Amino acid sequence: MGKVVGLNFAEDTYTPDICIEDMTVTQLKEFAKYNGIDIGSASKKSDIIDAIIAAGDTESEV
Repeated sequence: MGKVVGLNFAEDTYTPDICIEDMTVTQLKEFAKYNGIDIGSASKKSDIIDAIIAAGDTESEV
């Protein structure tokens, strides 16, 4: 089962409960940018997902 997140995009739309594994690379990059998540030089979908999950894990531990 994949990580499920509520997504906020720059267009002020909200898409609840979408699995990030179902998102496109473009959507993942937009999500990361909008939420201030640094994905570094990640360009592969799996690397971007790992960066987003790592950022979420860090935020929840603070």
